[in-house]
Amino acid sequence: MSAWLKAGAFAALLAVAVLVWQRDDGGRQYRVELANAAGLLVDDEVRMGGVEVGTVSRLDVTPQTTVVATIRLRDDAGAIGRDARADVRAANLFGGKYLDLHARGWRR
Repeated sequence: MSAWLKAGAFAALLAVAVLVWQRDDGGRQYRVELANAAGLLVDDEVRMGGVEVGTVSRLDVTPQTTVVATIRLRDDAGAIGRDARADVRAANLFGGKYLDLHARGWRR
């Protein structure tokens, strides 16, 4: 193998390694419409079955006065399906909240 070919192969391998290392592996993103999101904040936990599976990444108020929470779930969180339900729950005695997901119907 020529020196140029070796250098090119090394440069390509290095570029792939840097891209993988810098890749945003933030998981899957969903939007959840909530009639009542009182106390829910960006960066609050998202849980399924009591286990933390992600975080709230954005909150937007709609013209219908509901709240759309954008959530990011880890890749290992499992499927939630289109018929999933969500509730805002108390996380602790100090007023912290989390979004509790209930996976239903495995359709995406």
